[in-house]
Amino acid sequence: MRRALLLLGGFAAAATAIACESILGVDYGSEHLATCDHAEPPAAPSGSDTGDNIGFTAAIYTIDWGDTDDAQGKPRAMSIGYDLDGLCTSLLDSPRCEPASWTGTTLTDGPDGIDNAIGMLLYDQGTAFGLKPFTSSFLTQSTQSGEQAPPGIIRVSGYSGFAVDPLVTVEWFVPLPPATKPKWDGTDSWPILHGTADATGSSSVVSHYVDHAAYVTGYELVAHFASGAPIEISNVPVQTTTMLITANLSQPVQGQWEMNNGIVAGVGTAAELFHDVPALSASFAGVDDAGKPNAICKNQTALYPKIKTWLCSHFDTPASGGSTCSAASFGMSFTARAGNVGAIAPAAPPVVYCAPGDDPTGDTCATSP
Repeated sequence: MRRALLLLGGFAAAATAIACESILGVDYGSEHLATCDHAEPPAAPSGSDTGDNIGFTAAIYTIDWGDTDDAQGKPRAMSIGYDLDGLCTSLLDSPRCEPASWTGTTLTDGPDGIDNAIGMLLYDQGTAFGLKPFTSSFLTQSTQSGEQAPPGIIRVSGYSGFAVDPLVTVEWFVPLPPATKPKWDGTDSWPILHGTADATGSSSVVSHYVDHAAYVTGYELVAHFASGAPIEISNVPVQTTTMLITANLSQPVQGQWEMNNGIVAGVGTAAELFHDVPALSASFAGVDDAGKPNAICKNQTALYPKIKTWLCSHFDTPASGGSTCSAASFGMSFTARAGNVGAIAPAAPPVVYCAPGDDPTGDTCATSP
């Protein structure tokens, strides 16, 4: 149960995302320090569509939230991601919001304005709970073994195969765990979560999350999902509000493209994280002797207040205005290997994790636990 508590908050939070003025087109104004070299994806190249039709699919293979120290003993999370709000609070820019006052927390950006509140949430497990059972290495091992689904599957189409292509299409698929242990040799397929994609008459599957204006520059893929997309975390789809991905493309084997030095970044709301607390905790803790999910609910007074404090201390983004932060930025580094989009899975019946009145859904940081 304790393992569930730690992993849950990180993962639930792990899914958060919002926009950046320069990256996602939101206008935050021009009041920031000129000395800040904002961490942003490369700009789109000039030119028209090449009209080529190379396509490939890659499943996320390694996951890194930066939950360990770098060589200088600093949190690596501070250097993973992008400047999502156009500010450098580490250089005295004023933040757009602050965590709830009762948390006593003040947050600052990483170098070049990098925003990664979820990475820091996971890094701070030791401070919050006295141990750090949840790590990026655990998530990577669980994904590679097939126990957990990858955070996402990325399909690229309309690509020229060259270093520069000003217009490609990128789809983000929300996978489920595979039926057998993946080989990671390009032959694996993952079933797709019902409600996140559509089947076509040609037996193909088309995602609901598509960027038709993605591009490649210097063999680096850049795609934006302005309305966000779910990220599969411990087999729980966590919805984001905005999301972008970048990755270096390579083809070590003819016809099998891979992605390296990838970044998934964006924002997710506090409302989504509170909603996902029971499912995320149950995904780690399993079920009790009666077959009931071991979910963390508000009536667990020894655990839930710690979870709420942990979450509310790391929100760094205003979801809908106001001076109190109600969303969290995230940045996750990844690599991806060749794979395939499988069939859409049947709809799963809803699971009731908490008794009426005990579900964290609807909770906020407006009040202390």
